[in-house]
Amino acid sequence: MHWQERLNLYGKEGIPCFFLIDYAKRSPCVYPLESLPPWIRFTFETPLVSLHQSAHPLPLEWKKEAIPFEVYHSKVRALQEEIAQGNCYLANLTQPTRFLTQASLGEIYEAASAPFKLLYEGKFVCFSPEPFLEIQGERARTFPMKGTILNAPGAKESLLSNPKELAEHVMVVDLLRNDMGSWAQEVRVDSFREFSLIRTLRGEIWQTSSIVSARAPRWRERLGDILDRMTPAGSITGTPKRRCCEILEHLEGYERGCFTGVAGVFDGESLQSFVLIRYIESSPTGELFYKSGGGITIDSDPFKEYEEMLEKVYVPIF
Repeated sequence: MHWQERLNLYGKEGIPCFFLIDYAKRSPCVYPLESLPPWIRFTFETPLVSLHQSAHPLPLEWKKEAIPFEVYHSKVRALQEEIAQGNCYLANLTQPTRFLTQASLGEIYEAASAPFKLLYEGKFVCFSPEPFLEIQGERARTFPMKGTILNAPGAKESLLSNPKELAEHVMVVDLLRNDMGSWAQEVRVDSFREFSLIRTLRGEIWQTSSIVSARAPRWRERLGDILDRMTPAGSITGTPKRRCCEILEHLEGYERGCFTGVAGVFDGESLQSFVLIRYIESSPTGELFYKSGGGITIDSDPFKEYEEMLEKVYVPIF
């Protein structure tokens, strides 16, 4: 049974389950909560579910080794050429950064503080600030996140007044409105560019997100089909989504895997899911790589985008 069909069945029958949909949808998995494998641990700080509470934060130090700026710069310029030719308008370019730490994936999972945490033993750990799709009753909401800046005097005003950041956010919100409109009714933007502050040992980061809502009658029996339509998430692809994915697969030069995929829980009545960003993956040789990125437009400054990519390489502990 395909993963979409399994989720449709579990939704229809009200069977609580966990799902993990990788970015390219090559190996999604769905498990009833009562038979969740022991190598998967998660904590969602939401009213719907809160399992596997994390321990007290552990001491954690890390260093990062990024790809050379010249390599990144060439990818940005190639992407901007695609934009200039009208092939896309916004694309979220990501790259892996070598992450050097004495901690294991499990220890990082325990130490991190985030609304959504997921540990897949031996493969990856994720501590995401970005909710994806939430459905309670007949009300569906999604939360496009786009716009990041280090906290400093005037940082919020600088982010809000930046035309490039505004253009990115508008395009992502519009993309999510269209995605929601393909299966739900009465789509609307409830809030636009709200700020949230993330604290880490290395400083504070401001992020902006919006809320798009819709009415979703009889959604449970369509749960798998809905998630298939909504993924991959618009905030980590670009516009138009399908063409952006094709361009990024060529330009990024590596496999995203579960990074920028979607995971979540259906508790039998409601749905909560999140985007797998702030993500560390273990390679076959045991090296750790932190995958991160940001939105590229025709006006992007390659050096500033490179800095933003590296600013996102952190573990939220404080």
